[in-house]
Amino acid sequence: MILIVSQHAGEHSTEEVIDWLDHKKADYFRLNGNDLIEHCNFKIDVANNEATLSFPEREIELSKVKAFWYRRWLSGAYHYSKYEELMDTPFNKMRFSQKLNSELLKIKEYLRSSQKEKPWLSNMEKVKVNKLDVLQKAKKYGISIPETIITNSKEEVIKFKNEHGSIIVKAISEAMMLSKNGTSYSAYTAILTSEIIESLPDKFYASLLQNTVDKEYELRIFYLEGDFYGMAIFSQNDNQTSVDFRQYNHQKPNRRVPYKLPKSIEDKLTLLMKDLDLNTGSIDLIKSKSGDYVFLEINPVGQFGMTSGPCNYYLEEKVADFLIEKSA
Repeated sequence: MILIVSQHAGEHSTEEVIDWLDHKKADYFRLNGNDLIEHCNFKIDVANNEATLSFPEREIELSKVKAFWYRRWLSGAYHYSKYEELMDTPFNKMRFSQKLNSELLKIKEYLRSSQKEKPWLSNMEKVKVNKLDVLQKAKKYGISIPETIITNSKEEVIKFKNEHGSIIVKAISEAMMLSKNGTSYSAYTAILTSEIIESLPDKFYASLLQNTVDKEYELRIFYLEGDFYGMAIFSQNDNQTSVDFRQYNHQKPNRRVPYKLPKSIEDKLTLLMKDLDLNTGSIDLIKSKSGDYVFLEINPVGQFGMTSGPCNYYLEEKVADFLIEKSA
């Protein structure tokens, strides 16, 4: 049996893999983080390392699960929105939400630790990678990275821009997304112009700066247990997407084509993934106009449909086959 550990919404890649599992008549079950609150009765016997999840349609014994796929778990805002009426101040609502999240987090961590000897696609303990640590390790394995600094000083920003000419600013951790009145807003990588720098205070919140890489095209690479499925994105041909292709132009989408990395780059990326203890993930690179492959970051649990569809890789079926093989 396969257990898919996920969240209840926003999981397009997960749902398409499940379609293939259904087609292949695989034995699987999907456990969303909110199921432990809303949809099942469960008992975890810690002393005997036994756990049973009782749903109306099925009872799951963890001892009978042969393979796991970790996607995500629970939206950080879940408890805040669900129980906000219990608290009368924003601070208490936030603290209460954080406490409930931490309680469920410990259950999730125990799920992994108690079953860690079994096959897992995506190591639950490693999916929250530190972007800075990953950049440093990439360089250790001979992979080019942008010049990168973190600073809170306007003076240092000016020095960095004078040294590199064009520079960008991006999130140190994951990019934030907000919603209002049915519209979503996301933080993007952006050019830090002289005008923006001039408007900065002398000290500001810590920010990550990198030199702008003169790119020929961007690369999104899906990695699955030693295999690479690459896609070139010609984002630089459109001013809207030239800095960050995630600022999608839906009227005139970027051209996207299958791409094969040089073996020397694949070998270095394989060493990096093994060092990070990741057997899958989406890797972002830039092919520079000088011919260099410049590493940007890894998303261990990113959606991979955007690579699968345009390149006809059928990654959803490949993931399903991987899980079926590991659960045999």
